Amino acid sequence: MDVYVNNQKVDFQPPAALSWQEFFELLLKTEVARDHGIVRVIVDGKDGVERMIQQSRQPIPDTVRVIEIHTKDLGTISHDGLLKAESLIESLKGEVVKAAGLFRESQIEEGGKKLIAVMEAIKPLIQFVHSLGTSFSMDFDGIPLTSTQTLRQRVEGFIGSMKEMIDAQERKDFVALADFLEYQMPEDLEGWHQILAVLQREVEKAGKDSH
Repeated sequence: MDVYVNNQKVDFQPPAALSWQEFFELLLKTEVARDHGIVRVIVDGKDGVERMIQQSRQPIPDTVRVIEIHTKDLGTISHDGLLKAESLIESLKGEVVKAAGLFRESQIEEGGKKLIAVMEAIKPLIQFVHSLGTSFSMDFDGIPLTSTQTLRQRVEGFIGSMKEMIDAQERKDFVALADFLEYQMPEDLEGWHQILAVLQREVEKAGKDSH
């Protein structure tokens, strides 16, 4: 397996049977500048965000040949990323309602295009959260958002909501899809403000601990 960091091949030979999470944690410790974090992951030429999220605890398959990561300094990542994420969330609230309206008006093709645009905009948001967590060695399972829900559970729940939307679209149940977009998604997106606030707190805490 070949590993590239910022377009430069590195001599990184991890132990066998590492999970994705363990791989990135070890890579950060040994091949990435201490004040840098991961901003993008490409696995065999494809965006690696879904694997980072859905398979974080699973071993990296033997079939993986090339992993490319891109990094920036952590201060820039956290500050710029959190600001952009807040702005993105607000814009997406309006976009999902517009998509719902298109489906209600039987403008299925236009609604589908709008939905795809929303999904594509959400992917980098989820990738940013996981990259930030890896960069600052956050334990998402150990960070509570409420008395009954952890940070990981909230993020995974949001990913589950996205899958529900896709399922409704594939079933061509456009009434259910419109309802979900108009009522559930804005609520889910509003919950991201809490996620970002918690991430900001954890980043600030990590910064204090490093001094």
